[in-house]
Amino acid sequence: MVVTDGTGNKVAEASLANDLSSFQEFFGHSNEPVKAVVEAGRTWGVIYDLLESIGVAPVVANPLKTRAIAEAKIKTDTIDARTLADLLRADLIPLVHVPSREVRAQKNLLRQRLWLVGLRTMVKNRIHHILDRNHVSLSPCSGSFSGYWRRGFTVRRM
Repeated sequence: MVVTDGTGNKVAEASLANDLSSFQEFFGHSNEPVKAVVEAGRTWGVIYDLLESIGVAPVVANPLKTRAIAEAKIKTDTIDARTLADLLRADLIPLVHVPSREVRAQKNLLRQRLWLVGLRTMVKNRIHHILDRNHVSLSPCSGSFSGYWRRGFTVRRM
């Protein structure tokens, strides 16, 4: 994380844990309003919420549209943070829409359900594959995963 002043001079730099006390300690020394830029990624929501809770105004950058970072020959987190700070100062950050916490929580719940349903389907398909590969036929019923099958079935070898 890099903090710069209005003229682009580096004021502070640190690697922070994603917890409230680290963010409060790092940003707590400023008496002026602070803006921060977070690149959209796996943990942007956690960092966004932490920054917002301590009074920092966060914005989320679209990583696909921040060409200055994407096309850099030397890529390190420090250089990327400095470049994002310069883009924020120049008001050149390609913004990402940030839904409310409630909408994000609902989307995360639906994503998790979708993943679990996909996993269930994958396991059922694997069971069918194992049964077919081992030439196991089930007694006639509407399907391997019907209520009849779950209550008990007889296996007949072919």
